[in-house]
Amino acid sequence: MIVGLEIIYLSFIGIKLRDSSVFYLELPVAGTFCVLINLIYYILYSRAHAGDDPMPRSKEPEASYLDNFVVKSGKRRLNGYSGAS
Repeated sequence: MIVGLEIIYLSFIGIKLRDSSVFYLELPVAGTFCVLINLIYYILYSRAHAGDDPMPRSKEPEASYLDNFVVKSGKRRLNGYSGAS
């Protein structure tokens, strides 16, 4: 957007675009600056979060799904629980 405003400004004051330094100096310098800033941010972010686990794990052992699996079968359930006392 800023480059667009600069091009409009240059045309307004009568400087031809090929005679200006917009494409030869300013855009490459701005692009290099943006790449360097993003690279530094990425390196610092990855170093700060290197030990983070994306999905925290529980310290407890996982329960077997067969012990906690309940299937309805008519009026009775399979794991020995009938529902009525």
